[in-house]
Amino acid sequence: MQSEWATTQAQLAANERYVPQFCRRELDAFLRCGILAHGFARVWCQACRHDDVVAFSCKGRGFCPSCGGRRMAATAAHLVDHVIPDAAPVRQWVLSLPYRVRFVCAHDPAALAAVRRILVRAVSGYYERAAARLGKPRPRAGAVAFVQRFDSGLRLNVHFHVIWLDGVYSHEPGRGGVEWCGHAQVTDADVALLVRRVRDRVRRKLRQMGKWPEDRDAADADVGGDPSDGEQLLLELDAAAVQGVALSGVRAGQRDVRVGRGTRDEPFVKGPLCADFDGFSLHGAVRVAAGDRKRLEHLFRYAGRPAIAESRLSLLPDGRVAYSLKKTWRDGSTHVVMEPQVLIERLLALVPRPRKHLVTYHGVLAPGASLRHRVVPRVDEDGQQ
Repeated sequence: MQSEWATTQAQLAANERYVPQFCRRELDAFLRCGILAHGFARVWCQACRHDDVVAFSCKGRGFCPSCGGRRMAATAAHLVDHVIPDAAPVRQWVLSLPYRVRFVCAHDPAALAAVRRILVRAVSGYYERAAARLGKPRPRAGAVAFVQRFDSGLRLNVHFHVIWLDGVYSHEPGRGGVEWCGHAQVTDADVALLVRRVRDRVRRKLRQMGKWPEDRDAADADVGGDPSDGEQLLLELDAAAVQGVALSGVRAGQRDVRVGRGTRDEPFVKGPLCADFDGFSLHGAVRVAAGDRKRLEHLFRYAGRPAIAESRLSLLPDGRVAYSLKKTWRDGSTHVVMEPQVLIERLLALVPRPRKHLVTYHGVLAPGASLRHRVVPRVDEDGQQ
C-alpha cells in the first residue's frame, strides 16, 4: 500500500490536485502504525523481570483496524461500567439515510449533527410521551449515539446506531429520588410513524440550511477556497465512495466488482420493527434485557466497531484487493473486488473530520444532565459499584 499511496499522491500532484491535510495525515500515520522503526516504548515487569518493546500506534479514527479495535473495546467497557444503569434495559435504534443525504452528512459536519439531533429528539419524545400518558412526572429518556461512516462493502455509508434506555427516568421536583419506568412495547406502527417523522423533519431542517439534495445538487456544489486544500477532491471522493464506484484508474466511473452477484433467487424479507420511507430506514428490533452486561458490551462493541476487519481483507494473485462481506447481500454478493488505488480512495473517504464527535451522550446520560449523578452507576477505587 505504501507504493500505491505514493503513486496516487504523485498522480494527483501532477494534475495540481491534493488530498486534504487531515486525510493525508491519517493515512500516513496508518502506514507507520505498529512499525518499530517509527518509534516504540520499552516496558518492564518488576514481577517477572522481563522487558519488551511496544511499537507506537497511529490512534487514527478513520479505518485503522488495531487502533479502532482498542478504541471499540475501551468505549464499550466504559459505557457498561460507568454509564448504563443496571436496572435499565436498552434498545438499539438504527437510522439509515438515502444516498444523497448520506453524501451531505458525510461531507458536512453541521448537517450530520442536525440529522443526529432530529433522530434523538424524535425517539426520546416517543419514550417520554408514552411515560407521560401513564402519569409519570417529568419523564426523561437517555441515549448514546454512534455515527458509523461505512458499510460492509467499504462504501461511504453514514448512518446512526443509537443505544437508548428502553424507558425513562421520572422525578418530582423537591424530591431527591428518581423512578425507572420501563417502556411497555414497541410496535411496527410506532417504528413506521417515527421514520416518517424523522424524514419530514430532516427534509425541513436541511432545506432551512440550504442543503437538501433535491434543492441543491451537493455533488456539483462549488466549495470555493484554495484548490490546494483538497476540498473539491474530497467531494469527489465522497461521492464516489457513497455510490461504490471508482474515481480513477482503469475502472473509473464503474461500480465495484461483486463476487456472487445475481445468485440469490429468494425474495428479501424485511424483519420486525423495521420501516422504510422515502429512502429513510429505521430499525428498532435489537433489545438487551436489564442486567445482561455481557450482551450489552457486545452491542456497544458492534455499534463502535472499526470500519475495516483485517481478517476479511485479502490480496488476489492479479494484484487486486478482495473484501468479504459480513453477510451475503440481497443479490447474493459475498465479496467486493477493487484495485489498490480504489481501496486508497475509500480509505480517504472514510476519514472523519477532525475534532468532530462520533460518539455523543443525550438525555439523562449527557454529561451536563441534572439527573446523571442519580442514574449512572458509580464505581469505587476497587472497581465495585
